[in-house]
This record gives sequence, C-alpha cells and structure tokens, in this order.
Amino acid sequence: MPRLYRNTLAPTPMLIGMLRPVILLPDREYSEIQLQNILLHELTHLRRHDLIVKWLSVLEGELHWFNPVVYLVRREIDRACELACDGAVIKCLDTVGRQNYGDTLIAMVAEAKTPKTVLSTTMCEEKKALKERLGAIMKSKNFTRKVLIFSSVFFAATLFTTVLLGASGMQKSSPNDGNSSIESIAWEVINNEILNYEQTSEVEIIDSKISFLELVNEFDNLADRTIYVYLLEYRLLPKDLSKVILAGGMRIDEKGWLTEWSSMGQPLIVVFEQEGNAELIGLLRTAEISEKNGGLEAAVKALLEENGFNLSFGESPDTPRPLLF
Repeated sequence: MPRLYRNTLAPTPMLIGMLRPVILLPDREYSEIQLQNILLHELTHLRRHDLIVKWLSVLEGELHWFNPVVYLVRREIDRACELACDGAVIKCLDTVGRQNYGDTLIAMVAEAKTPKTVLSTTMCEEKKALKERLGAIMKSKNFTRKVLIFSSVFFAATLFTTVLLGASGMQKSSPNDGNSSIESIAWEVINNEILNYEQTSEVEIIDSKISFLELVNEFDNLADRTIYVYLLEYRLLPKDLSKVILAGGMRIDEKGWLTEWSSMGQPLIVVFEQEGNAELIGLLRTAEISEKNGGLEAAVKALLEENGFNLSFGESPDTPRPLLF
C-alpha cells in the first residue's frame, strides 16, 4: 500500500513514485466523501500501473523530442489513463456515488494551484478534459473496456512512432536541422535564468533540462515573414534547495526542481523562423496575454513594435536586441 502524506507544496491530490508509491494531499481539509473518492481514484491508478505507462511515454518524448507526434500521443495516453481510471472507479458506484465522484473532480479543479507534473497521476484536469470525464461518468456503462482498447492503440502508436519516425529523425538530425535553432534560443533563455539565480539569489544551479518546447501559434499577417510562438517549459536543479526563496510565483516540482513558472506565467519565445533558422524577436509571458486586450496576436504585435521591427516589412533594428526577462 502507498504511504499517505500532506504537503503544502502539493497542488492537488496526486500519486507519485513507482517503486515506493506515495499519495500526496494538499494541506487542507477534505470531507469524508471527498477523501474517499480521492483515495479510490489514486489507488485505482496504482492498481492499473498508470505511472509506468506515463513514465514510458515521457521517456520516449525525451529520447525523440524532435518528433511532434510523440507529444500528441503522450497527451492522448494521459487522457486515456484518466478516463479509464474513472471508468474503473464508477463500476462500483451507484448514481449518487457517481454524482459525488463528479463533484469531487470539480472541487479538485477549482482548488488546484499549479499544473500537474508529467510523472504523477492527479484528479485535476483542464476544463475541456473535465467536461469529457464528467459526461462519461454519468452516462457510460462499458466505458472502461472501450478506453482500455483506446489506450492500448495509442500506446502501440507511440512504439510505432518511436521505432519508425523517431529513428528516421535521429538519422537525419544535425545542429541545423528541424528546430535545433529554436532549441538553441531556448537554452539561451534558460542559461540567462540560471545566471540570474546565481547572481541575484546566490543559488547554485547544478543541472537543467528542457521538459517541453512546443509551437503554440503562428502569425503570417504581421510581417513579411511568418512569426512563430513557442511555449517553453524547463527545470533547474539547485544544489541547496533550502537557499531557494519562493517568491514572485516561483514553483518547485515534486523532485525539488525549480520550474519555469513566475508570477507572469510561463515563457513564450517569439521568433521568425525559416528553413530551420530562427531569429529571436523577444519573450512574452503567458500571464501577459489577455483576451480583453486582443489576445496573443496583439501581444506579439506590441512586442514587434517594442523591439523596433517594422510591422509592414518585418525589418529588425540595426542594434542587437537582448533577451527580455
């Protein structure tokens, strides 16, 4: 049986650890029904070995980061794991029990403070995924079997992608292929952040890694070249975690790594990109994006103007532009 702990840093109830599983609960009070549903959900994940499935999908993503299909498959595997877990749980619940289980899911989403980690299982999901789960909980009778088949198909697709597409990408990749240039810019962002930690906080960073780098949008109507926006997620490992002062929205994952989060959200890298070569325009933060103020497109346009680009022709200024932090 897994150990049960309360933790002030836990964003939502979660199961972590494959060899020595632990269920972490945020430091707050739960009703008896909520606690019962939380434990039932996480213990079902443990019985189904979902952490092993997630670990394998993450490992493949790390080995074949250059292949975008791997990330899509990983998302579908995560989705299938949660849906299948719900299906297994509701098999032993009556209508009232299902309603209570759905209410618990809603409560966990409303109270969650941070996104889940990739190597954990949680009850917290985005609104779209939650709507799908709630609908399935109240309606489906043969849900578990269907999702198990769906999950198996996607896991097989992951292996197929790794062996065929991934291997092909490994053979063809070089420092100037694909998104190697955008990755170089991402590492420049990370290295500047490391320098900032070490100079201002005297926190020594002993390891770093990119956990996610994905194209989230592109604009071909703001300049003579297409503008690409990438979401960057990374992890920094401090030598001494006790020296880290969490301020300004900083976050630490369950393994003690600093994340990319700040009070301004996550970093968005805005670039011109052509034939694998990327030219940095600047950085945005997700919290800066407001639909009331025109959304991402308006923020990118403002960034172009701020850094001296001609919006009609996309010409960059003569003087070099530093990274924005």
